[in-house]
Amino acid sequence: MNPNVDHPRWSQASERVIGGGFFAPRIDTLMFNGYEDEVAGLYDGMDLSEFF
Repeated sequence: MNPNVDHPRWSQASERVIGGGFFAPRIDTLMFNGYEDEVAGLYDGMDLSEFF
């Protein structure tokens, strides 16, 4: 998940926690769903604006 690139139909910059309900506050989306330190090396050299 790349919060800096929008999906063609919606923004990926923020999200709601599952189970929080429709009126739950939105939180900022973390790069790679919060696993950036662990998985960033898997995406080296990849165009993250195309393959979000």
